Amino acid sequence: MDNTAALTIARGLFPASPPIDWTEIPITTGESTELVPLEEEEPSFTRDELKLASGRLPSGKAPGPDLVPNEVIKMAAFRHPEIFLTAYNACIQSGHFPARWKSALLVLLHKGQSKPLDQPSSYRPISLLDGAGKLLERLILRRLGKHIDSVKGLSDSQFCFRKSRSTTDAISKVLQMARAAGAGAAKNRDLCAVVTLDVRNAFNSAPWKLIDASLQWCNTPEHLINVIRSYMSNRSVLIDRDPDTNATHLPVSRGVPQGSVLGPTLWNLFYDGVLRLSVPGPTRLIAFDDDVAVVAVAHNAELLELAMNSALSAVSTWMAENGLSLAPEKSESIVLTNKYAYRQPEFAVNGCPVPVKSSLRYLGVHLDTRLSFVEHARVVAAGAKKAETALGRLMPNTGGPTQSKRQLLMSVVHRRVLYGAQVWADEVCSTKKAKSLMTQAQRCAALRVARCYRTVSDMAALILARMPPAPHLAHERKSYAESRRTGTPHAKPELRKEVIRQWQSTWDATSKGSWTKVLIPDVGRWWYYGLKTTTYRMSQALSGHGCFQAYLFKRARAQSPACMHCTAAHDDAEHTILNCPFWYDSRAELTRSLGRPSRPEDVGDLLCGPIQEDLPTERCQQVRLLAAARRNSSLFAEMVESILGQKETLERARQKAAAAAT
Repeated sequence: MDNTAALTIARGLFPASPPIDWTEIPITTGESTELVPLEEEEPSFTRDELKLASGRLPSGKAPGPDLVPNEVIKMAAFRHPEIFLTAYNACIQSGHFPARWKSALLVLLHKGQSKPLDQPSSYRPISLLDGAGKLLERLILRRLGKHIDSVKGLSDSQFCFRKSRSTTDAISKVLQMARAAGAGAAKNRDLCAVVTLDVRNAFNSAPWKLIDASLQWCNTPEHLINVIRSYMSNRSVLIDRDPDTNATHLPVSRGVPQGSVLGPTLWNLFYDGVLRLSVPGPTRLIAFDDDVAVVAVAHNAELLELAMNSALSAVSTWMAENGLSLAPEKSESIVLTNKYAYRQPEFAVNGCPVPVKSSLRYLGVHLDTRLSFVEHARVVAAGAKKAETALGRLMPNTGGPTQSKRQLLMSVVHRRVLYGAQVWADEVCSTKKAKSLMTQAQRCAALRVARCYRTVSDMAALILARMPPAPHLAHERKSYAESRRTGTPHAKPELRKEVIRQWQSTWDATSKGSWTKVLIPDVGRWWYYGLKTTTYRMSQALSGHGCFQAYLFKRARAQSPACMHCTAAHDDAEHTILNCPFWYDSRAELTRSLGRPSRPEDVGDLLCGPIQEDLPTERCQQVRLLAAARRNSSLFAEMVESILGQKETLERARQKAAAAAT
């Protein structure tokens, strides 16, 4: 995008307001009768505050217009703190935020291919600010945040940019109201409706006067108000990296910079006004970022419409009075209930009808009317498969990236599949269809991680990839989140033991992966002591899917299931690896080490070593036994690679000859 087009987009994103003369606006703290002002802190920053703030500067971030990375600023603040303290204390004591640190390099992020390139609403503006200025912001934020928390200046219904409050907490609040409404006898159950509202260009539209008024409402100390007023004044964005080109400077006269440190907290203070609105009956306003969800509960559709539309009207009025604008066409609603007989309610925002849907995406989680989360499982499974397919093309089974990089693929899938697990774990794990969708999404990644054939079942692939099923991982995340909320967090190793126990029950109950189950009956033993990496040929040996005549015959790739190298009528993994006399020489060394031919029940010991409880108590005997086990494991791996490597070569030659004959 050239500078002219970027400047046009930027002008559409940053609405202009008349300049503010702060000297004409007196500071009148103590306006709020709800919040008790605290004794003002000493304005000067301390060395400890600087050390803490500089330590929280993130590394690896793009620098601002001065091109100085955070790593350099952190090092300088560590070595010469007195220089920084002198400058920053002069700023806080004089109430002046330097103009140089109020110029941001503008980066426009396009929201997606479906968005028109010439519309400002199709872009998300990110402001890259100088690191030295952001360090000063962090010092101010620590003081401001401490004050806000002490006076409880923010509503409990605001969940964004706050410690120990996340999207899952906001979703849980909505679900709590929905489940309470649906409790009890069928005739006494209520309807719970959720309407999500979209605000146009919210962060760039917040009026600075109203942000200042919010600071005064919560009795912010005067020295903080003065420096924040200076912070908000005379801001600008640069369309390119040349700070000397006046044509690329665009003044900014309202809003909070997306990418700043202070911006999120200032937005919360300003936006908290909508959460203090008086709404009728059991109606709640829940905010996350600039998203507002209006949740209303009533016994029937008529009462629900009355409560919801009244609340929507109040929110719309507040937005208009505070310089914001709703996008009614983007508003959506859903009724969360387990009632079967009820009339569909009708809602409207600014006269625009709000469609009532059977499924609604709220903060990344798809809510359906019955709260079964089957639709959520379907959507996230499809998204995880899409991401896995794109990354999986870089990971062929033979060769390709190392195991650590394959584990990265697993983490990408889990990040998508397990998002919000705390709120849907119980429902998904109690629904067979939802569990199947989640597990199938994992299967695609597990096949790549374990280098399996694509015909391997989900249960066997997850075992070989050492990837616990998603429903069990979801329960683990929920248990950990709940324990942290109660102040007694469970130890993660203990939670993982419970996951292994549940996984063992699932593995015992499934009819899939029968050959893998023979070799790896104990999930816990495999998890803690088994192979950390399975090669392409080892995965064939452990899954039974590979260069075996019985497998190829079943898929119409061979004319008979009989062994090509001996008289056996059925050539499967057990026959090829352990029994076929043609491969006697490849087994000879392992046979000598064991003192007998290996059997299927030996594979668990060969892969995982001896059972820990069976080890002798004497240390020397333990060392000798473990050394022998490691040697046998190495010999087994070499045997598998040798047999299957040679067999693949012979099979390719046979298929090539057969093709030439036809």
